[in-house]
Amino acid sequence: MDNLWKQEYLLDLDSIDDQHKKFFEMTAGIVQLAEGIENDRAIGQIIKAIGGLRAYAFLHFKTEEELLLKYAFPGYLHHTTFHNFYLENMINFETEFKELIKRKNDGDDINVAMVEYLTQMADYVAGWWAEHIVKQDTIYAKYIIEQRKKFGKSE
Repeated sequence: MDNLWKQEYLLDLDSIDDQHKKFFEMTAGIVQLAEGIENDRAIGQIIKAIGGLRAYAFLHFKTEEELLLKYAFPGYLHHTTFHNFYLENMINFETEFKELIKRKNDGDDINVAMVEYLTQMADYVAGWWAEHIVKQDTIYAKYIIEQRKKFGKSE
């Protein structure tokens, strides 16, 4: 899961592309941390990484949505529903992982289950971003690039 980023995800919108790359890096980092789940310190790092992934999504979506508004993208409201769905899922992942931590703290031997859960979460996140970029973000990217050509605007 080290190199999840693919060239096909490039939108030719530099700040957005950079942020998208960062999501894939952060996701791979969670999987690497999961490998050390036996260590209580690793759990703290994983919690921080999951929270960081959600927080970074807020920043990214804000950046992206401001860009869509700047160029009066007609699909703005539709596009933001995907963002809201992702954020709801991230909150659910955090909640479920906290339940696993509680079970571990209560003495349950669930290290394997925790690694499986984190791997599934990372697979979901990477898959969501890949699909979202290719199916949704490319729509607004083409629109913005056309608008820039028409009106000579920049990012």
